[in-house]
Amino acid sequence: MAATLTPIQLKHYFTRIGSPPTTKWPPDLEDLTTLMRHHLIHVPYENLSIHYSDTHSISLSPPALFHKIVVRGHGGYCMELNTMFAALLNSLGFDVHLRAGRVWKVGNPASLEGKPDPWTGWSHMVLLVKIKDKTYLVDVGFGSNGPVRPLELLDEIVDGVVPEQHQLDVIQAPHAPDQKVWILRHRREPSGEWTPLFTFDAETPFSMADYEIMSFHSHCHPTSPFVKSVLCGSVGFDGKIATTRKLLQNNVIKNRLNGENQVVKRLDSEEERLEAIEKIWKIIFTEKEKEGVYRWGVAITGPTPEKPVNIAGWS
Repeated sequence: MAATLTPIQLKHYFTRIGSPPTTKWPPDLEDLTTLMRHHLIHVPYENLSIHYSDTHSISLSPPALFHKIVVRGHGGYCMELNTMFAALLNSLGFDVHLRAGRVWKVGNPASLEGKPDPWTGWSHMVLLVKIKDKTYLVDVGFGSNGPVRPLELLDEIVDGVVPEQHQLDVIQAPHAPDQKVWILRHRREPSGEWTPLFTFDAETPFSMADYEIMSFHSHCHPTSPFVKSVLCGSVGFDGKIATTRKLLQNNVIKNRLNGENQVVKRLDSEEERLEAIEKIWKIIFTEKEKEGVYRWGVAITGPTPEKPVNIAGWS
């Protein structure tokens, strides 16, 4: 079950995401869409606290997340962002349900989406929000290819960051063919091929204890891409239309424009990377936190080739 915020916390949260307070009761789809848009603009998807940290640990406790995301102005990855966004929605009267997904492993052909091997174990957190008689997938924590608006649980194609598109569908569960799961696919342009992003079970509830296990693997296991890479990203909108993605991929800054990742700047030192993070996303670290990056082997120590990321959409 999602946490609840106090009135003063709600006030600070609205300020953090640059959104006027939601006053309608009950809140509706327009409110949900507006809140999601503001969140994607102002709260970046990032794994910086894994590396720029003196503890190299991630907490999913609501007080710790509120301090990190709202008070300090940082972002987070899926379980951090969606936990906090669920608390916001729950406090505003939305009917929010926490669910989990399996993420597609980059490099596999889409034709194998019905097989179990190309999928991770439970490793992603999503939200389902029920408004009247309809249910919507809400996800503010899927990084460079995530949805940019609530998606009704229907088999249809919807726009993402122009000209990207997303598609929800129901398939046989790769790990249990006698059952069904939802799948979210993505393509960079309407004529492109679909790439699976993640599957999720709309019926099975998950507890925060479940997400703690998933998060621990994500930020501690040596095979996790979050341990090996430094990432940050946000979405740009022109009015209500998502038009760009701004991405940090290890030692390069990229813009996603018209479906293509364009390198804007190569970063040759930790000073340059920290300067870019502060300038673009307004994230500031203490001197002690900055020292932590040198203990995980991801520090920039000089000019190097672009380092690819084993997560869909970053390279």
